[in-house]
Amino acid sequence: MEQTSNLVAYLWTRSGGREVLTPKQLEPILGISAKHQSLLRKENKLKIPYLVVGGKILYSINAVADMLTKPYRDWE
Repeated sequence: MEQTSNLVAYLWTRSGGREVLTPKQLEPILGISAKHQSLLRKENKLKIPYLVVGGKILYSINAVADMLTKPYRDWE
């Protein structure tokens, strides 16, 4: 639980104090380019829930933290 809280705090700073991250902001965190994220979303292989708002993809920092703190085998 503390690990997730610390990660949410880190993601909060990476997002500029917003509760969401763009694919571009998520790139250095996951090490996956925004373009590759798009491909993974289309193939339903990126296991992070996202919103589409005004045509823009947004990831909740809480959803990102939840996914990153799960064991790798649960990512698939």
